[in-house]
Amino acid sequence: MTEAELREQMVSLAHSLFMRGYSSCGAGNISCRLPDGGFLVTPTNSSFGALDAQRLSKLDEQGEWVAGDKPSKEAVMHRAFYQQRPQTGGVVHLHSPSLTELSCLPGLDAANCLPPITPYYVMRVGSLPLVPYFRQGDPGLAEEIGALAPRHNAMLLANHGPVVGGGQPAGSGVQRRGAGRYRAVIFHPAAPRHGDADPGTDPRVGHHV
Repeated sequence: MTEAELREQMVSLAHSLFMRGYSSCGAGNISCRLPDGGFLVTPTNSSFGALDAQRLSKLDEQGEWVAGDKPSKEAVMHRAFYQQRPQTGGVVHLHSPSLTELSCLPGLDAANCLPPITPYYVMRVGSLPLVPYFRQGDPGLAEEIGALAPRHNAMLLANHGPVVGGGQPAGSGVQRRGAGRYRAVIFHPAAPRHGDADPGTDPRVGHHV
């Protein structure tokens, strides 16, 4: 698949997620691996509903910005997936409402934040580990994701939201296989109750409250 085709698929997937209410304004980011080892990622503060395929941020294999608009500061966690999980062709990070709520709840099982409610969840996700809270773009977040990526294709970022990787190494699965895995997390029926969320007692979370 050519870079131009990957760009168009990325924009199409992002628009689909936007129209279904899983991303709003500039929240969340998507990336796909390029055949040369680099990757495309959505620009900082860009809306999934209004992406321009020609303005997507392009980074090389070392994570250096080489073309397009300024990349999302969270590109570091996308690169961690690609480095530590070679079969990954695409990565999606969303602020989908139910899972963002879940990420704020106290007492989550750090090894698996959701019980095996459905066979589909078990087959597609397996387990959903909790990644400790870090500010967006913090290198520590990339390190934590890199440590989990060899064993997990989906993770929940504490007080933040889900990040999921899937697809073929060259990126051909960004929409086909990747989207199936994203749905396994994004559309999970478990939605925590309003009022149970922990606003965050960690001082690193405090600046957002």
